[in-house]
Parts: sequence; C-alpha cells; structure tokens
Amino acid sequence: FPTRRSSDLPMLIQWLDRALTFDMTAQLRARLLMLLAENQQKTGDSAKAKQSLNQAFIVCAGIPEEAVKVQLQNMIREKLNDL
Repeated sequence: FPTRRSSDLPMLIQWLDRALTFDMTAQLRARLLMLLAENQQKTGDSAKAKQSLNQAFIVCAGIPEEAVKVQLQNMIREKLNDL
C-alpha cells in the first residue's frame, strides 16, 4: 500500500465528508467519523477532530449491539483524551 502523504489529507477529508452524507448503519457512521477525526488531527485541526469524535460518540447510541457500542465509545474516549 502506498503511504499517505500529508498533501493527500485534504482530499481524504473531503471524501469522508461526502461519504457521511449517505445513509449507513450507526456503526459505519461512527467509524467514518473516527477516521475523519484522525485525519483532521493530522492536519492540525484539533477542534474539528474533537467535534467529529464527539459526534461519533453520540452516533454510537444507535448501535444495537451493546458490546460493539461500548467498545467504540471506549476507543473514542481514548482518542478524545489524546487530543
């Protein structure tokens, strides 16, 4: 796999923003928001990264599988603590 260059991040963020406009499961939406936050943080936009992670945390409420919901929320908490 080619490594991601920092110059690719703005395009990746645009693609993720666009993907999030479609209907999808809560789990997929939460994971895309987490990926978006990771890339926002890499561009130095910690405020947007935090916003995306907070949104992902809320979206997790719609995940029917309790174990998956808790696992994702714990991952999000860790990422928020690292910001």
